Amino acid sequence: MSMADYFFLKESLLQVIPIAREHRVTLCLEMDLPPKWVKMVIEDFNSRVIKVAYDSGNSTALGYDVNEEFYHYGNKIKVIHVKDRLFNGPSVKFGTGHVNFTKLFHNIDLKAKEVPLTLQPYREEQYEDDLVTLQQQVDFLKPYLTEL
Repeated sequence: MSMADYFFLKESLLQVIPIAREHRVTLCLEMDLPPKWVKMVIEDFNSRVIKVAYDSGNSTALGYDVNEEFYHYGNKIKVIHVKDRLFNGPSVKFGTGHVNFTKLFHNIDLKAKEVPLTLQPYREEQYEDDLVTLQQQVDFLKPYLTEL
């Protein structure tokens, strides 16, 4: 993110934060930034209405480490998108990409246990195949989910 992009983001959010606060709305930012930058953005606003929408697949595809991310801003995560992706690549079936689900769910258990999870499973092109793939992915996640 360039400084110009950051100033544009900041100017935009500063206009919206008072409205969000007035209406008791939380603004969840999904940012494709390194962990220290995400922490800096959140701390720069110093507002209870600004939180993080964490996406496991996007972070992994960008090469970020889940332990470092949760260390820097785990207490600011408001929603978690559970997705699997290849490093520098597309979304794939849960368990076939580069997301370290053991580390992810360990961090969720430690810092974000009460945070809602949204599953973003891989989708097949054919509907019939998609249902089978979805069941396989739910089965893959069951052991992680039952331990929370």
